[in-house]
Amino acid sequence: MSILNGKISACHVGTKQPPFGEKMRHLGKLAHPCMAVAALGEDILICGTKTGLILYRIGKDGGTEMLSSLDGLSNIRQIAVCFGFAYVTARDCGVYVCDLRDPMAPKLVHTIDSLELATGVSAGGGLLAVTNRHMGCELYDIRDPEHLRRLGDFLCGEAQSVWLQESYAYIGDWINRQVRIFDIYDPAYPRECACYAVDGFADGVCVIERDGRLICLTSTGHHAAKLKNRRKYQNFPCVTAEMLAEGYGCGHGVEIFDVTDPASPEWLATLKAPPMFGGPDTWRVFSDGKSCVFTDSMNGIFTIDLSNLTSPVYTGYYRLAPLAHQSVTPPSIQVQCAAITDCAAVGGILFAASDTDGVHMLQPVGELRRFVTPQPAFSNFAETKQREKCSDLPVFFCVDAQIHSFAAYNSRIYAAAGEAGIAVLDLRGNHLYTHPTPGICRDVIIHRGRLCAAEGIGGAACYEIGDRLTELGRVSGIGNVRQIVPTGDHLAAELGVAGIALLEIQDDGCLCATENECRLPMLYGRQLRALSASDRLLALPLSAGSTVLAAREEMRKISSAGQYFCPFADGACEYEGKLILIRDGSYFCLDAMDALETLPEGIRFPGIVLSGNPFVDGEKLILLNRCTGGMQVLDITDAHHPRFIAQRMTGLHPEFCGRIGDFLYAACGYDGIRRLEV
Repeated sequence: MSILNGKISACHVGTKQPPFGEKMRHLGKLAHPCMAVAALGEDILICGTKTGLILYRIGKDGGTEMLSSLDGLSNIRQIAVCFGFAYVTARDCGVYVCDLRDPMAPKLVHTIDSLELATGVSAGGGLLAVTNRHMGCELYDIRDPEHLRRLGDFLCGEAQSVWLQESYAYIGDWINRQVRIFDIYDPAYPRECACYAVDGFADGVCVIERDGRLICLTSTGHHAAKLKNRRKYQNFPCVTAEMLAEGYGCGHGVEIFDVTDPASPEWLATLKAPPMFGGPDTWRVFSDGKSCVFTDSMNGIFTIDLSNLTSPVYTGYYRLAPLAHQSVTPPSIQVQCAAITDCAAVGGILFAASDTDGVHMLQPVGELRRFVTPQPAFSNFAETKQREKCSDLPVFFCVDAQIHSFAAYNSRIYAAAGEAGIAVLDLRGNHLYTHPTPGICRDVIIHRGRLCAAEGIGGAACYEIGDRLTELGRVSGIGNVRQIVPTGDHLAAELGVAGIALLEIQDDGCLCATENECRLPMLYGRQLRALSASDRLLALPLSAGSTVLAAREEMRKISSAGQYFCPFADGACEYEGKLILIRDGSYFCLDAMDALETLPEGIRFPGIVLSGNPFVDGEKLILLNRCTGGMQVLDITDAHHPRFIAQRMTGLHPEFCGRIGDFLYAACGYDGIRRLEV
């Protein structure tokens, strides 16, 4: 290299090794892209692919032998193994319970209808914990996995991961950059006993025992705690020294705390990884008791020596190859590499999973044993019963499943009852029968005198209404159908978390898929609204906000607010040809639905922060916040000049409301259908 102003002294040429130990030796690769991997016993690797599970036997020489596969699963996120069963979180698809006791013949035995986007999972000692991002953590009795029993749930921030240890649950509260510790000695009545901050967005958690002490390891990412506004630099084309000084992209690393006394955690050390910008938002940490492994998305994978808990040191690292097609979202200074999203240790080999590049086999630096597993322990576990939530909303109907929505027609009520199927009631709330569905039933509507249902991976179905429901048509194989709404001569189906499809419905009730689909990430569930204009559809994706779509020959965007949207606190609906928006605690009323790009000034009420998805009931607007349980009521007789009436906390998780006879009712998940007093 030539230098115009002379040469550089050799003493300034760096000769030291990177501060992350030795580069691990690459031994080979399993070609299947995987989001998650886990160990089954001493010599079997479970790979969670985009379509299911694949089981491999790992030989002592590192050889791999494919044993079996289990297809039909999707959106796999994390895997926990307990007593030969795998519990697989799958975001909008819930939690798959898989029997792997015979590795040559795995089978799916149950699918849990989780509260929201099932992400984190921990299992041990007959107890299962599942975290659902904003909707908290659910606990299940899995001593009989084929007949598991729900014990309850509790809110815990934006929960990404969970670890069960003794009688405590450790939660990685993602965007809040903290770990929350809950006493779950009685799983039906969890109690938060501590919360501590970490220097980055919190994800994976792992608890180990060392010399009579309990040590909690937490993997973090994105931005350091000192960065207060994470969107401050979203329009910057490059990274600056100022950004790094404020902690932008500097939240990656592992935090170590002594949690021997869970009520008083003690910080021991923080070990930082390089700053990183972009990549899948997932960071995991595992330990064999003496060392730990940290997966850091596009940063790669690191091994850490924990001999001295207050001075941990990196021993090894490995980063995957750059992606063939670079699509860096600014600001960035890095080449995008294939991301490592999970890992497992089998036979002394480290298996690093990539959701785009397969499973890489790495030779760790030094000995690496099997990772430790959760160790919950409960003396009163057998007597635990699911807690009945405290609420003064009268019960109309309840069943051992989630009620997501309902529709009244003639003298009967049809309820989308999750895992149970479609529950059929009389007008007094008496249960007549339940119609089973091939997937989790998440929505029902009455359309042209027939019942249409969104049935998860079972697709969408149309039924003739009589003494019993008779199936007339079904569309399956199109994805996870979570909601269904009428739009002109079609039905619009929300697929998973990022898709909308138009379905044709014939006069005889036959359904068929069209090629008219639209991608709109992220849809959190029940994010579609029917509009009176026959070719218009309202969607509420997280990133783009309120969006009006044309829904005929070609589904296309007509207008969008183009601003971030909270799926619990914000919402939109139509009222007398006008569009009503709830956003950032304010009320908006638009006469023209194609004017979302230029919103007028919102209406606020003194001392009131409007929050919830809106539902119209006559001349009243009901706001329901499913996460907090809040309910607010506005008089919208004059839609441009609303009047605030009342607010209350329901103590439940209402996600839908509608009229049955003379009264208004809400679908409240596991708490059934409740009567609303408005």
